[in-house]
Amino acid sequence: MPQLNSYDVLTDISTQDGMFEGDLNHYFSVGHSALRCIELAAQAAGRACFHSILDFGCGFGRVLRVLKAAYPEAVLAGCDLSQEALDFCATAFGAERFYSNEDPDKVTIDRTFDLIWCGTMLTNIDSAPFIRFLQLFNSLLSRDGLLVFTTHGPFVADRIRTGEYSYGLDEAYIPAMLRAYESAGFGYTDYPAEVLSRVGVEKYGISISKPSWVCRQIEAIPDLRVMMYTERAWDNHQDCVACSQW
Repeated sequence: MPQLNSYDVLTDISTQDGMFEGDLNHYFSVGHSALRCIELAAQAAGRACFHSILDFGCGFGRVLRVLKAAYPEAVLAGCDLSQEALDFCATAFGAERFYSNEDPDKVTIDRTFDLIWCGTMLTNIDSAPFIRFLQLFNSLLSRDGLLVFTTHGPFVADRIRTGEYSYGLDEAYIPAMLRAYESAGFGYTDYPAEVLSRVGVEKYGISISKPSWVCRQIEAIPDLRVMMYTERAWDNHQDCVACSQW
């Protein structure tokens, strides 16, 4: 597997990148943490290399820049709602651009990939689109391809339950979210209206999902099998899930 240090990674950061909050060390460590998740998943799946990689929800390339350095021979692609983010990734990292949509049925990508990485995006949507995006990812995997994505698992649920961190949610809706998580394994609530207006989407919030719920959704897709579930693997915060086609 590739060995990577900070000097291998392109350091240009877009002034529009909302993921950069002034801490360079943390910004780049998040990308490296994603690579470690992918490396663990690749070992579990018996994959030594990737020839084509899709970063779904790529933003301005916080992870994509690390993937470019780690897999220099791979063809890279990014998918995002932001045209500005896609343009930056195309210019900075040579990534092919695919425009995303809140509705996975409206996402048009005309090829398949050895590796799909999806960090954070599924933590911001409700259960129905969560499942439909998993189905979309499955359709975009090459044979024996590897899907690696992140979720908000028990750690995040506990932070919300104890009041340690609200994730910007309206506290009035948190009890119902937690009840759904406990009873069904998945809970979701929208961000306040002013956040939705600023982001420019109709549905956007925080989801929490139990490992058992996530694995059931993967197992319901005939072509997919769970390869790995590791709590707090990404940035010591989000759970990392890997699955592969049969």
